Amino acid sequence: MSSLRVAAVQAEPVILDAERSLEKAARLVREAAAEGAKLVVFCETFVPGYAQWAHSARFEDPKHKAAYARLARNSVRVPDDLERIAEVAKATATTVVLPVTEKDPRTPGTLYNTLTVFGPDGRYVGKHRKLVPTHHERTVYGYGGGDTMRAFEVDGVRFGGLLCWNNFMPVARYALYRQGIQVYLAPTADDLPSWQTAMRFIARESRAYIVAPALVQRRSSFPDDWELRGEPAWESEDEWNERGGTCIVAPDGEYLHEPVYAQETTLIADLDLDRVVAERQTFDPAGHYAREEVLRLTVTDLEPL
Repeated sequence: MSSLRVAAVQAEPVILDAERSLEKAARLVREAAAEGAKLVVFCETFVPGYAQWAHSARFEDPKHKAAYARLARNSVRVPDDLERIAEVAKATATTVVLPVTEKDPRTPGTLYNTLTVFGPDGRYVGKHRKLVPTHHERTVYGYGGGDTMRAFEVDGVRFGGLLCWNNFMPVARYALYRQGIQVYLAPTADDLPSWQTAMRFIARESRAYIVAPALVQRRSSFPDDWELRGEPAWESEDEWNERGGTCIVAPDGEYLHEPVYAQETTLIADLDLDRVVAERQTFDPAGHYAREEVLRLTVTDLEPL
């Protein structure tokens, strides 16, 4: 495949409601597929929404504990609770990348910030767990491992990704480059201008396309009985507590779609995969610029493609 139409979905989940968030995700996949998209990528923790409230977390605070319990109730087992996504992927012949908050029966008190992948035949392809939850996220999410650092390949297209600030980890990025990815996924909850600088740099460093869906989330969209409703540290946040900034970047670091803020949208782009090879003539980060006889990377527990 030398061309790939992708969709980067910037949409607000039905916050803290897993079933309705999955229903919305399925609808958005169908809409993107109707536009010809063959790879549809959602923002970080689309199901059931991002734990932005953890910025105001206090140790042993009962309201925050109750909020965590609600998040856990609305988290999903991977892939068991994602049949709706498998079905819509198969029905539309589309590869779907859906980041979720994952619960694992083996560790019921720990949640994971996880990216899941379903192929166009409805098959569960695999997952990546965020390696390092950032700052406030450490009160919510556990740590991922090397066993989920594998890139994915569907219909001859090789892709992989890191979640949000894990994209600032040079060695983690190189672990993906070393697996020959053509499309680099960067779902995020970062709406700062500096994120855009990073996306353009990583595109030029990787010589891959960057698909970076960003989260939009409004304070008023939280449930009426939200555990932190009325809490000053929470209520002082802006209405758009996550403003988006979804973008798609070419392998030379130039935008195919510039960032969009404070609205729901789906960005569609046609990726010429031959361009990835062409851009690597002068700089191939995992090829003639790798110098593996000098510098070598080992990823614990990583199974190669």
